[in-house]
Amino acid sequence: MATKRSRLDAEDDPGPNSQVKKIEDISSELSHLTTETKRRRQDVAARRAANADKD
Repeated sequence: MATKRSRLDAEDDPGPNSQVKKIEDISSELSHLTTETKRRRQDVAARRAANADKD
């Protein structure tokens, strides 16, 4: 009768690329975040200008 050997950690390891995002996904996400940041900066600048006019 054959005995079962315990599994090695390496057999359960999904590998180094398991959590690596595709470059396209990263580029798309970065582009979206950059656009959002620019919009927010414009909003903040507009609010500051409006508040400066009130003073």
